Order: sequence, then C-alpha cells, then structure tokens
Amino acid sequence: MTAKLIRKIFVSIFFMYLFGIIFANYFGAWNFPAKTKTLPPNLIRERALVVGQVSNFAQFYEKFHKKRTKFTLKLKKINNVDLSRKNIKLFVDLNLWQNYIPDYGDVIEINAKIEEIDVKNRYETNQKYRNIYYKISENSIGNYKNIRKSDGFKEILVDTRKAVLNKILLLYQTGFPREILPAIIIGDTNFISKKTKDFVSSAGLSHIISISGMHLAIIFMIISFFFKNKKSWIFFVTILTAIWFYSLLTGFSPSCVRSAIMLTFLVVANVFGKSAFTINNLVITCFLMLVINPRQLFQISFLFSFLGVFSIIYFFDFWKNIFTSIFPKNPIKNKNQNLLKKIILYPIITLREIFFVSLAAQTLLSPFVCFYFKSLNLSSILFNLVFVPFVGIIMWLTFATVGVSYISLSFAKFLAVFNSFLLNKIFEICLALHDKFSIFIKASFDVFYLLNLVIFLLFLPILPDIKRNFRYLRLYLLCLIIFIFNMFLI
Repeated sequence: MTAKLIRKIFVSIFFMYLFGIIFANYFGAWNFPAKTKTLPPNLIRERALVVGQVSNFAQFYEKFHKKRTKFTLKLKKINNVDLSRKNIKLFVDLNLWQNYIPDYGDVIEINAKIEEIDVKNRYETNQKYRNIYYKISENSIGNYKNIRKSDGFKEILVDTRKAVLNKILLLYQTGFPREILPAIIIGDTNFISKKTKDFVSSAGLSHIISISGMHLAIIFMIISFFFKNKKSWIFFVTILTAIWFYSLLTGFSPSCVRSAIMLTFLVVANVFGKSAFTINNLVITCFLMLVINPRQLFQISFLFSFLGVFSIIYFFDFWKNIFTSIFPKNPIKNKNQNLLKKIILYPIITLREIFFVSLAAQTLLSPFVCFYFKSLNLSSILFNLVFVPFVGIIMWLTFATVGVSYISLSFAKFLAVFNSFLLNKIFEICLALHDKFSIFIKASFDVFYLLNLVIFLLFLPILPDIKRNFRYLRLYLLCLIIFIFNMFLI
C-alpha cells in the first residue's frame, strides 16, 4: 500500500469523522456523553454540601465593584454521595471569599445549589463543548473553604507558575508590562485591565496574550540555541519535556495543545531523519484532539486555532507570489550579497515575511470573525507588523530577567527596565496607530453565505491550474454563481 493511498484513506476517514460530529451535534443524535455524566435528579436544585477538585487555573475579575473568581470543579462528593468515578465537572463563578483564589488541584467544599447550564447564556452554553453540563447556582452560594491543597505533580505546576508570576510582578511593578507579561509568558490574563483587553481584541492582537504556536516556537528556538546536534536523543527528550511542561504550566488551551502536538511530530520526524509535511501534521493533530473530545470542534478557540494555521499554510505562497514584483526575492539567501547589505535588509525581509503570514492568516479567518463577532478591523495586519517582530525579543528578555533574578536581582531589574521601555514604546505606537488608522467593517451573514465565501477563497490559489484544467473551471464557475446568487438573496 503506497503512502499516497494511505493519505487518501486517512483524509476520507477524517472528513467522515468531522461530518459525524457535526451531524450528531446539530441533529440531536448526540446523547451519549450526557448519559454517562448525569447527576441524580434529587441532587439538582437542592442546597447541598459539594466537594470537588479544581481542574483548571482559576481566573479572577471585577463585576459591579466586587472581586469574583471562576473555575472548573471536578465533583468528588455531594452530601457524602461518592461521585468521583462519574467524572462530572461543574462551572463555578462566585464572589471572592476572604480573597481566596483556588489553586489548580485544590480540593474545596462549597455549600450551594447545583443547576444545569443556561442554554440562553452563550458563555455557559460553550461549557458543554468542554463536557461541562452543570454549574454552581450563583445566588445560592454560602460558605466555601479549602479542604486540601494540591499535591504531587499538580503542586509542582502551581508552585512553578506562582514563582514565575511573582518574579514578573516583582520586576515589572507598573504600567503595561505588568498587565501583559504574565499573559505572554504563562497565559495569566488576570492582571489585564478592561481597556487593554478591548484594545488587544479590536487591534487583532489576541494571539499575543493567548499561548499559541508562536510562544511554543520561541521556546523551541531558545532551547535549540543551546544544542548543536538537533538529532540527538538528549535534544529530543529536552525539547519535548520543555514543550509539554510549558503547555501544562500555561493552562493547556486548544491552540497550545495543537502547537505542542505539531511540534512533537516535527521533532520526532527530525530525530529519525524524516520530513513532516505540515498539512498532514495539522490534520493528524486535529484528528487526535477530536478523538479525545469531539465537542471541541464547536469551540471558537479550537476553530480559530486550526483555521489560522491552515490559512497560513494554504495562502502564504499565493500572496507571496502576488507581491513578488513589489517585494523582490530574499537577498539574504544570496551568498554573493554584501554582508553589510544583508544586515541592513534583514529587518525589511523580516517585516515582509510577517506581512505575508498575517495576510495569509487573515484571508480565511476574516469571514469567520465577521460571522461570529459581526465586525472586523482591516488594520489588524498593520498592528501585527509593529508588535509581532518584537514578541520574541520581549519573551527572551522576560525569561532572562526571571532567570537572572535568582543570581543577581539588581542586574535583573536593569534588564527589566530596558524590556519595559521597549514594551511601552511598542504599545504606544500600536495605540496611536489604532486611534488614527483603524478601519472597522460590520458584516452579518448566515452559515450558507460563509460556506460559499470560504469555497470561493479556497479556489484562489489554484486559479493558475484552472486555465489548464477545464474540470476545475466548471467547478469554480458553479461556486462563483452560487456565491453571487446568495449575495443577492441576503
């Protein structure tokens, strides 16, 4: 059996699996997860003593001038009824009690009522895609207390995360760096103000503060810098341990898991001297994650993570070829090129590549952003050109300040001053550009229109083949007619 035939069989199975998930979710055929995770009726909407273990890193925020925290609780007991084997999770959102924020792995006791999630609340409805069907009733919460602190590996994770966070807060005590660096380094968004969150979201820079492939790639480059032989088993074990420990440390978000799995495939392929084709890598990663939890397919973070990477892979060469006349071929790769000229051109070439990556990512993501959020900032590519080139430097300097602080606190503070200056200046430039050059468009369309638009875009890179293949031309024209027809219907 040839590799090409195996690839075709796997792709067929993958798309049938995707169709099965969509069919099960939208046509009511999906009842099996709820049957294995249903609470007895007598325990719902009745005040009870709930004991459970915190299964994620808690977030805190302010609402109506009150400090609140939200987290996921894995049930252990309700009124001494053992439920630990059922693997039932609760969504908890409550006021802080004595400024206590639960740590990942803590076992806590709450006197409250349990309710089913509210289907009218979009945020709560999204919890079902994480296999969470119940919540602690907000108005029924009485006293709650910590029974047992996290232990074992969870304690190591919590202690490491706290140590890194405390060092960042010690070295960066004011302003934008204090808000943004905990999010960039360990995925802790608790210190970001509403104003900063709104700016980052509207500027299209959310991927900066959510741990994703860019962060893991920088971790990969930092570790690779210290290894000469990239095919050794020591490098293999070190890089995989670092990638997966960092993923756990930062909260194991879908984008982070996707990046960790893809990097694992790349490292394994590199050690064994094989090539890992990126599209295959992406499809296998998506398949593995959906096998573990099929409902992830309907999480926006999961969808945007895979769409963004697929769009970069699919459209990068297309946009690069279009702009070849404006941006000449990379002169740095020319061995005969003058060294000084290479140094001068390096920043320009870097910006060019970031421009292509941003444009490629936005090509397929933009319709979905309009579909979900009803608006789009066309200037987001400009903000990415300013911010993204410096993210690697900022991460390097932040890791350096944290590490050096254990040896020399004064030198670490000196590095932190330079890092803060750099970050503040970038933020000021982005803020000024956002105020003057932001171009927002509002759009609202249905699923059918979205599907037509995506098909239309997917045909763009194969336009040269359409000239040579009449079969492609007929299919493209059919999609174009349906797309235009649907535009007039809306």
